[in-house]
Amino acid sequence: MIQATAMSTDILVHETATQLRQAVVTEAFDSVQTALADYRRYVEAVLADRPPDAPPPVELARQADELLQWALQTVRCARARTRDDLDQVSAALGYQGHAPLVHTWKVDG
Repeated sequence: MIQATAMSTDILVHETATQLRQAVVTEAFDSVQTALADYRRYVEAVLADRPPDAPPPVELARQADELLQWALQTVRCARARTRDDLDQVSAALGYQGHAPLVHTWKVDG
């Protein structure tokens, strides 16, 4: 039973990592927060299920580190792209004069 639980937790870690990658790629940052919390919870569950005399989970640590480094780099790139887009919009708005006030209503009387 313990082995089955560990196997299902490993599957949840993998599935949640996939969800986290998808959320980062699509820039669904609210989903990133949720997936990241789930991923942490499942990794902690895997660690809690390990016997105290088991060797350190080097592979799990490597995978988690690679995933988080990739996510951080990808999010930083998205943030930089957004900043560049906002800078372009801001520069373009500086060249436009204010639009004249146009009344769209008429008072009869």
